[in-house]
Amino acid sequence: MKKKNFGGIAVLAIAAVAMLNVNFNSQKSELSGISLANVEALASGEEGSGKSCYANVTPASDSDDWAVAVRKCSDCTTYWAASASSTSTCN
Repeated sequence: MKKKNFGGIAVLAIAAVAMLNVNFNSQKSELSGISLANVEALASGEEGSGKSCYANVTPASDSDDWAVAVRKCSDCTTYWAASASSTSTCN
Protein backbone atom coordinates (compact mmCIF):
# COMPACT_ATOMS: atom_id res chain seq x y z
CA MET A 1 0.00 0.00 0.00
CA LYS A 2 2.87 2.39 0.81
CA LYS A 3 4.48 1.73 -2.59
CA LYS A 4 1.24 2.65 -4.37
CA ASN A 5 0.94 5.90 -2.41
CA PHE A 6 4.58 6.78 -3.06
CA GLY A 7 4.20 5.95 -6.76
CA GLY A 8 1.05 8.07 -7.04
CA ILE A 9 2.72 11.03 -5.33
CA ALA A 10 5.77 10.68 -7.59
CA VAL A 11 3.58 10.67 -10.72
CA LEU A 12 1.70 13.78 -9.52
CA ALA A 13 4.95 15.57 -8.75
CA ILE A 14 6.36 14.80 -12.19
CA ALA A 15 3.13 15.95 -13.85
CA ALA A 16 3.16 19.20 -11.85
CA VAL A 17 6.76 19.94 -12.83
CA ALA A 18 5.98 19.19 -16.49
CA MET A 19 2.97 21.54 -16.42
CA LEU A 20 5.05 24.35 -14.91
CA ASN A 21 7.78 23.82 -17.49
CA VAL A 22 5.27 24.03 -20.36
CA ASN A 23 3.72 27.17 -18.84
CA PHE A 24 7.05 28.97 -18.44
CA ASN A 25 8.24 28.01 -21.92
CA SER A 26 5.03 29.15 -23.61
CA GLN A 27 5.43 32.75 -22.41
CA LYS A 28 7.34 34.46 -25.20
CA SER A 29 8.65 37.98 -24.94
CA GLU A 30 8.55 39.76 -28.27
CA LEU A 31 9.83 43.23 -28.98
CA SER A 32 7.41 45.67 -30.54
CA GLY A 33 8.18 47.28 -33.87
CA ILE A 34 9.12 50.57 -32.24
CA SER A 35 11.49 48.78 -29.85
CA LEU A 36 13.19 47.02 -32.76
CA ALA A 37 13.43 50.33 -34.61
CA ASN A 38 14.97 51.94 -31.54
CA VAL A 39 17.57 49.17 -31.26
CA GLU A 40 18.32 49.56 -34.96
CA ALA A 41 18.69 53.32 -34.57
CA LEU A 42 21.07 52.91 -31.67
CA ALA A 43 23.16 50.43 -33.62
CA SER A 44 23.19 52.42 -36.86
CA GLY A 45 24.15 55.64 -35.08
CA GLU A 46 27.65 54.26 -34.54
CA GLU A 47 28.47 53.91 -38.24
CA GLY A 48 28.78 57.44 -39.61
CA SER A 49 29.06 61.04 -38.55
CA GLY A 50 25.34 61.86 -39.01
CA LYS A 51 22.81 61.11 -36.30
CA SER A 52 20.11 58.53 -37.02
CA CYS A 53 16.63 60.05 -37.14
CA TYR A 54 13.02 59.37 -38.21
CA ALA A 55 11.06 61.42 -40.74
CA ASN A 56 7.65 60.32 -39.41
CA VAL A 57 7.24 60.51 -35.63
CA THR A 58 3.95 60.01 -33.76
CA PRO A 59 4.26 61.75 -30.38
CA ALA A 60 3.47 59.67 -27.31
CA SER A 61 0.67 60.61 -24.95
CA ASP A 62 1.36 61.19 -21.27
CA SER A 63 -0.24 57.85 -20.41
CA ASP A 64 1.79 55.85 -22.95
CA ASP A 65 4.00 53.39 -21.06
CA TRP A 66 5.66 52.06 -24.24
CA ALA A 67 7.07 55.35 -25.52
CA VAL A 68 10.68 55.44 -26.71
CA ALA A 69 13.07 58.28 -27.34
CA VAL A 70 13.61 58.96 -31.06
CA ARG A 71 15.23 61.78 -33.02
CA LYS A 72 13.01 63.63 -35.53
CA CYS A 73 14.75 64.50 -38.81
CA SER A 74 13.08 67.88 -39.33
CA ASP A 75 14.84 69.50 -36.37
CA CYS A 76 17.23 66.73 -35.18
CA THR A 77 15.65 66.90 -31.72
CA THR A 78 14.80 63.92 -29.51
CA TYR A 79 11.12 63.24 -28.76
CA TRP A 80 9.15 60.61 -26.84
CA ALA A 81 7.30 58.70 -29.54
CA ALA A 82 4.60 56.05 -29.77
CA SER A 83 5.77 55.14 -33.28
CA ALA A 84 8.34 56.25 -35.83
CA SER A 85 9.20 55.34 -39.42
CA SER A 86 11.35 56.34 -42.42
CA THR A 87 14.87 56.34 -41.01
CA SER A 88 17.45 58.80 -42.25
CA THR A 89 20.33 60.84 -40.83
CA CYS A 90 20.59 64.43 -39.67
CA ASN A 91 23.71 66.45 -38.89
